[in-house]
Amino acid sequence: MSPACTRTSSTPPAGSAVTCSPSPESPALLEIEQYGGTTVRLPESVDYLRADLDAAADADAAIRAVETDPPR
Repeated sequence: MSPACTRTSSTPPAGSAVTCSPSPESPALLEIEQYGGTTVRLPESVDYLRADLDAAADADAAIRAVETDPPR
């Protein structure tokens, strides 16, 4: 584990966590938590969620456009 990362461990249900602080190689804060074999990655911002929702909205709009077009 790099010097910029710290690990905290405890008994379930708290699980364990690794927190990495910003560095020149990796400017984002990254937290990883593990609960009962499931690992959850928590990014520094929710921008990626917004992008995924935008992509889903675009796909939904395209599907609706095809569904509502009259048959030729």
